[in-house]
Amino acid sequence: MKKIILFLLSFTVLFVVSACSTTMLPITTSPTTAPTSQSTTNVPSTTVSSVDTTTLPPTTTLPPVTTTTTTITTHGTTTTLPPVTTTTSITTTQTTTLPTTQTTTVTTTPVEEDLVITLRDAKSFILANTLEEINLSLYKYKADFGEALLSQGVFLSLPAGISVQDGKMIAQNKGIFHLTFQIGSTQTILTLITKLASETEYVVFEADYSSLPNGPLPAGYTINIGTAGIVDGKLQLDGRASNPTRVLLPAYLQGFKNYIIETDFSILSANEPSRWASVMFRFGGAGYFQMAIRQNAMATNGVEFAKWVNNGWNVPKTIAYSETINAAKMYRLRIDLLGDVVNEYIDGQLLINYENASDYSSGFIGMQANGSVAVYNNIRITVPVDYIDNSSLELTTVPTLYHAPTGIVLPPAAMMWVNTVQDILDMSH
Repeated sequence: MKKIILFLLSFTVLFVVSACSTTMLPITTSPTTAPTSQSTTNVPSTTVSSVDTTTLPPTTTLPPVTTTTTTITTHGTTTTLPPVTTTTSITTTQTTTLPTTQTTTVTTTPVEEDLVITLRDAKSFILANTLEEINLSLYKYKADFGEALLSQGVFLSLPAGISVQDGKMIAQNKGIFHLTFQIGSTQTILTLITKLASETEYVVFEADYSSLPNGPLPAGYTINIGTAGIVDGKLQLDGRASNPTRVLLPAYLQGFKNYIIETDFSILSANEPSRWASVMFRFGGAGYFQMAIRQNAMATNGVEFAKWVNNGWNVPKTIAYSETINAAKMYRLRIDLLGDVVNEYIDGQLLINYENASDYSSGFIGMQANGSVAVYNNIRITVPVDYIDNSSLELTTVPTLYHAPTGIVLPPAAMMWVNTVQDILDMSH
């Protein structure tokens, strides 16, 4: 009987110990699938201690959620524990340092007309509509003394129909008026050119010599070289001996960049048929452009667009006209100049179109005879409203030319004129 009781007690103790072992068994799941049955002493465990966030890729894929069922067999008795679902959450903070790239952003702002227009001896005109106020504070005169707003000076001896009061000028009539402006001890002549508000162009110069007597040129004209005067109601240049003769129209015209020139023209005689006469524009010390017509205008180079550049002729465009120049006939020449584009006409017929007249941007207007006697009359120069250019660019010296840090020894450098927004945009091509 004692043996039986001891056996039962031993079995009971064993059962209690086994039961306690079962309830306190640590169960740890791993990402892999657990075996179907495990011994209580050999259950593997996996511990996630830390996550090295510096080595994680930009996108981290977590293991799938695993459901593990643990079966424990103890001395013939099988105990199946409830399924344990373990979800592993990893919060990763990743700091990514991108390589530094230096980027230069260029913002192109449309070029606008100067808010204050600068007048100089080489650009001394004001354009305005009649009966509209001209704010003199929007114009400044620049000379050796410095610069000053027109509202800070005085206008002397104003012609009839023009008045100045409280820094405003008003012109009653259409026309061309030469005004004496004084600032301190400095005096200069400024030219006021007015039109009706309804008109679309300014007439900046007009001359008819028909009523003038034979004799010297009118006041304001300049003989650059050779012999010229008024003969039989026409402006006549004799370039047979001087080869050439050049006449410049009044100096205030040199300030204009864009305009339309029209004139009656003929060649009375020539040393030979290849000799020519011309209308010059953007004339200056460095060179000029011209529309040239030979007496034998039917030659392949009878009509030209020519440049005097670097002390030599560059003739990029020529064409043959339909007839030789007849001394008894006057031809109507027209030169339309806007920016770099030149169009040349005879009697309304477009003969030459040239689109790269960028060598010179402004200068005198005049006439020339080379080995010939040429006559001109009814000269008219107009500036359409949409041809007006009030920019005040002055290029004297370039103190510093920036070189990009390319690492190239003596890298090439280039400079170019920029007159319009399109010129800037073209640099990116």
